[in-house]
Amino acid sequence: LQAALHEARRSKLSDREVAITACLAHFLRIRGRSREAIPILQAAEGRIAPEQQLVTRLLALSFEDLKDWASAASAWGRLIAIAEAVGDQSVLAEGHAAIANIERKTNLPVAAAELAKAIKAERDPTGRALLLLERVQLLLELDREREAERMFKEARTLANQHSLEDVLIDVHLAFGDYYWSKGERRRFKAVQCYVAGLAPAITRPDVFSKVGAHIFTKILSMNGNDRLQQIGALRRRLDSWLASQLKSEASAQRVRDTNALFLWPVIVAERLARHDMSPLHFPPDQALAIINREMARIFDKSSVKSVKMP
Repeated sequence: LQAALHEARRSKLSDREVAITACLAHFLRIRGRSREAIPILQAAEGRIAPEQQLVTRLLALSFEDLKDWASAASAWGRLIAIAEAVGDQSVLAEGHAAIANIERKTNLPVAAAELAKAIKAERDPTGRALLLLERVQLLLELDREREAERMFKEARTLANQHSLEDVLIDVHLAFGDYYWSKGERRRFKAVQCYVAGLAPAITRPDVFSKVGAHIFTKILSMNGNDRLQQIGALRRRLDSWLASQLKSEASAQRVRDTNALFLWPVIVAERLARHDMSPLHFPPDQALAIINREMARIFDKSSVKSVKMP
């Protein structure tokens, strides 16, 4: 490849030089030799105008491999400038998202601003939803709740329109964790978000159990001598809330089945709290056994199988 690259440069075959440069840089990166790829890419970056995007992207990624974040950000910035010049919105979104990821390590406000630019440029619904999710998480880290709520609504709408279940789950869990971190007064709202995050996972038992485990672990982390009473009060509020979401003509059995399906992590947590158990008092395999047993008990009921989130 080195010889072929030299020959392409000598013969001024720019299209071949691009292809060989990219192949050689990729080969060196996957072999863990990104440091060797960088000078090859730098030599080509300013000379191969038609395909400069490819070379500059590989250069940015090579700097990231070496954790040279400043040089990587600079390369992504050059890629953004190229994308703006040619009107390539996809590359523009990629560049801003990459800089946001770098800035997230040291400068969260700058990262949030870069993500906003990436979202504006992104046209693909899945890519846009993922960027919205990332910005929600970042804004919550910055405690910018109102902005995060606006992003949350947009992410939820987009995810519903395009059946992006993972985005729906993660965006609800992000807000659930945020509310939970704010203390007792926000716990009910937190679990409402957690329960809403369960709904998109209902057809995927592995994800459904994982989300449920997250919920009951959170609930069992509650402190105080009255923990069991706190959990009981929380469950009763959730019972009433879920029942209020159903149509007034819903049967008593429908209400019971809905609560059993979407509140099972709370029910499990309450059961364990009766035995004074906390996340520190049982190993992961025992927790998994408890979850599987509870899920089997719920889904064995034929009436529960047809329940949907109200």
